[in-house]
Amino acid sequence: MSAQLNGLLRQLLRQREGRDAEPSACVIDAQSVKTSTSVPASSQGTDAGKKIVGRKRSIVTDTTGLLLAVLVTTASVQVSGAGTQLLDQIAAGHPAIRKVWVDGGYRRHFVEHAATLGIGLEVTARTTGTRGFTPIPKAVGGRADLRLVDAPPPPDPRLRNPPQTLRSHDPPRHDRSHGPLPHRREHPLLARPENHHQTACSGIKHWEKTTSQDSASGHL
Repeated sequence: MSAQLNGLLRQLLRQREGRDAEPSACVIDAQSVKTSTSVPASSQGTDAGKKIVGRKRSIVTDTTGLLLAVLVTTASVQVSGAGTQLLDQIAAGHPAIRKVWVDGGYRRHFVEHAATLGIGLEVTARTTGTRGFTPIPKAVGGRADLRLVDAPPPPDPRLRNPPQTLRSHDPPRHDRSHGPLPHRREHPLLARPENHHQTACSGIKHWEKTTSQDSASGHL
């Protein structure tokens, strides 16, 4: 049921893009992934080249990345062996396919098997000196699907911080002009002089002047 549903959706999407319902070319790729400790040892193996203990998943997609076939084996199975089984499935389920792209990991007998099925096979090799993931022409569709399987789920939107709206025409906060501050009126008795020393000296001089006047007039 799921295979039929996937096939119908794939045909609808291809027709919406102006393509034929059945593809005439495809991409085959494989990836070894680690398994948990609870997986039975009989269902997993060791990929000697990548030093991974687990399983290997091989997929076939059309040139837009839509899934055509999938095969899960132990990681010890060679990509050419798994690819041979996938070629048989493709030839039976999608007889219109006449072209297949693979990477350099597929061996000569895989190429010969494709020729017996009437399918032309092209190996796209990695550029010498490149490291890490590098998109290979015509093989990026399958690799993109394998990366999406390992992609972590998006975080819960409820846990995200609310976005802050920034407007480019607003000046920074420290440059904004809020106008002059309102004048604060203070009581004369509470007003603090700017220079306490000058105020104290002027008070002493005023007291001395008053005292001398009072002594001269006979008030003391």
